[in-house]
Amino acid sequence: MRLLITEAIVKTCKSNKKAFKTYEVVVCSLGFLSVPFVLACITLFFACGSIPKFFLPFLIDSFTFIFLIIALILGLFIHEFSHIVVLANREVKNISTGISISGIWGGFVKADITPETYSKIQLPFYSSGLGSNLLLFLLFLPFLTLSPHLHIMSVANFWLLTINAIPAPLMDGGKVFEAIFRHLKLEKYMEVISIGVLLFWFLIIILRFLIS
Repeated sequence: MRLLITEAIVKTCKSNKKAFKTYEVVVCSLGFLSVPFVLACITLFFACGSIPKFFLPFLIDSFTFIFLIIALILGLFIHEFSHIVVLANREVKNISTGISISGIWGGFVKADITPETYSKIQLPFYSSGLGSNLLLFLLFLPFLTLSPHLHIMSVANFWLLTINAIPAPLMDGGKVFEAIFRHLKLEKYMEVISIGVLLFWFLIIILRFLIS
């Protein structure tokens, strides 16, 4: 079943190359911005001492909880779909997908590629998934005051984005972070900057504690 879905997506990409290349440009551009966006949001949460309401779901009835589950599944599917699009646009073979239930839970997409090819596609591959979640977050954000049910799609994708975009080694954000720093030939500063961000957040928490 998973193989059939993957093959269907690959065939669709091949028959609509222009549309899916445009889609890749959009989600990869957003994905490139997603890491600083998420870091800025987390910094804001620490500085305010709370999470703004438009980042939280309004679970007003049982239907909204069902919508939340559906939104998370759709967000995860679109995230992995975007990874497949990047590979299909480059005619990468032997693409496989699945769900990991060991270690970090979530979906995955993998393919048989050489280290050289991986180095070339690392940034667009990992950016695309993040960008798709950011795109869905932005598209459904206006429903905050119009429809709590549809707004849940925005919330679900924001938190999927936040978890994935954190620049940690096993996350998409970490891979994007790594690819950007390698391109800029600044790999040796990655650990220093990561520690700096954590120390900055810790300082904000301490300051809030002292002020309150």
